[in-house]
Amino acid sequence: MTKASGEAFVAALANSLRSTGVTANVLLPGGAVATRMAKGVADPEALLQPERGSCLF
Repeated sequence: MTKASGEAFVAALANSLRSTGVTANVLLPGGAVATRMAKGVADPEALLQPERGSCLF
C-alpha cells in the first residue's frame, strides 16, 4: 500500500464514521521520497533519498 492510498483509505474511513463519534488517523513514517513522481512538487532538499529509507534486517 502506498502512502497516498493509506491516506485515501483513512479519509474514506473517517468520512463513513463521522456520525458515530469515532475518529480515524493515519501515521505515515518518514517524509516524501525523492522519486520521479515527486519531481517538481517539493523542494528537492527536503525530500528523502530512497537509499536512506531502505535497510536490511
